[in-house]
Amino acid sequence: MTATVTLPWTEETWRENILRRELRSRAESLTRLAIKLEDGEDFPTDTPPKLCQLVNHTARMLGKEISNVPVTHLKYISLLLCNIAEHLRFVERSRIEHTPWSMIQATEHFFKKHTGKECHFIIRPQWSYNYGLIGEFVEVHRTKLQSFGWFDISGWEKAIGSIAHEKLFCISFPRIDRLNCLLHANWGHEIGHIIAAEWIQNNFSIMWQQEETKIKGEIEIKVKQDLPPVPVLFKDTFIKQMVAENISKAMKAAEQGLKELISDILGIHFFGPAALASASSFSAPHSPDENPLSRGMYPPWRYRLRLMVQACEEDLKVHDKTDGGKETKYPGAIIQPYFNWLSEIKNLVAISTDKDIINKKIATKVAYKFIEDNWEVIKTEVLELLPSGSKQPYRLFEHVSEIEQLVDKLEHNIPPNEFGEFPDYKHASFEDILNAAWIFKELKLTTDATWRSADDFENMYRLVLKAIESSFVHNEYGEKLKELEKE
Repeated sequence: MTATVTLPWTEETWRENILRRELRSRAESLTRLAIKLEDGEDFPTDTPPKLCQLVNHTARMLGKEISNVPVTHLKYISLLLCNIAEHLRFVERSRIEHTPWSMIQATEHFFKKHTGKECHFIIRPQWSYNYGLIGEFVEVHRTKLQSFGWFDISGWEKAIGSIAHEKLFCISFPRIDRLNCLLHANWGHEIGHIIAAEWIQNNFSIMWQQEETKIKGEIEIKVKQDLPPVPVLFKDTFIKQMVAENISKAMKAAEQGLKELISDILGIHFFGPAALASASSFSAPHSPDENPLSRGMYPPWRYRLRLMVQACEEDLKVHDKTDGGKETKYPGAIIQPYFNWLSEIKNLVAISTDKDIINKKIATKVAYKFIEDNWEVIKTEVLELLPSGSKQPYRLFEHVSEIEQLVDKLEHNIPPNEFGEFPDYKHASFEDILNAAWIFKELKLTTDATWRSADDFENMYRLVLKAIESSFVHNEYGEKLKELEKE
């Protein structure tokens, strides 16, 4: 009879056995939760279920490998499972009941137009009063899994199917403003981050290196001018340390600054004045002149709005127009209050206190000089990254006739989803509807002292949401419906 060999008890083996057992359970629970959420079928698009599938297959394949995972990797598997579990909160909050669901399909379609068909977007509310972009989730999963040499990446890609070649993002918006679709023009800035990240990755380091010697020289001069009393023996070392620290800060300030500034001008490119209107409204509670070093390297709001005004320049000018053989002037009576309100932002950005604050610190001074010296080149290169159907900017002054008809519909309590004469109606674009809504809002606030209650705003929001949905359906399925009617 063979005796059973019992290994001596050790704390390490005891902890390892428990951890493997718990990780199997956690992976199984995560898989089941992902499947349950996916099967809920109460999402406005099919993007949230895609993220469920991604989490499901990642957790399932990790769970199957737990017995073979090197003991030194177990803690990293634990962290990874916890991290991807958090991704499901984006899915859960994107259900129809939590979102302005009637505009979600149209919004994702609009995002894809400007970022590429391979991009998919979950849109969800958050209690933090901010807009944000999170992702890209497929690459996050892939990168972390590839760090484990034992993991079967090709098997994982086969399991997730077409998702392996897609990009999944989550766009967040303030829960308190769920219905405030006018403010959601800020989403243009958020999808702009996708394009901005591509430019930063491919171009920023090269451009910075080309000017680093000059930047270092400017910093060194300033450091020597402001040198505090130090022992002669340590003087050169101290100068080198201060120069290196300021170069590092300047590079971070320039990189983060460009991420935001590029995204801002892309928001204007996509939505025109509606992006400027939403950004200025969103920025109102914040100081316009904080130094980037004291606010996470973010550019001052006054600086950001100044570049947005410049990008919106053509829509902030008076134009002579010919519309249907009739000579007219832009902005005209209907758009004038909106035009006047936006033009006031010129007064805000004419003040240069933000530049004074930036120039007080050598790191931000050289960073923003770098941005200004290269801004026109950067803009040109960024716009070249856009899909072919997205290269032309939205210009409000080119859409006056359509916009005025849409505003008139809002005046008569009708969703502004189309314009023209029967039977030749044309569906309104996403951009036209949002700009018409902003114009209607400013028109009413300027000319109607009784229009400003919460009910008035909510009624406007619901009309606009309905218009966005109807226009999308008309655009996507109109021709198919006409064909069905003929049968």
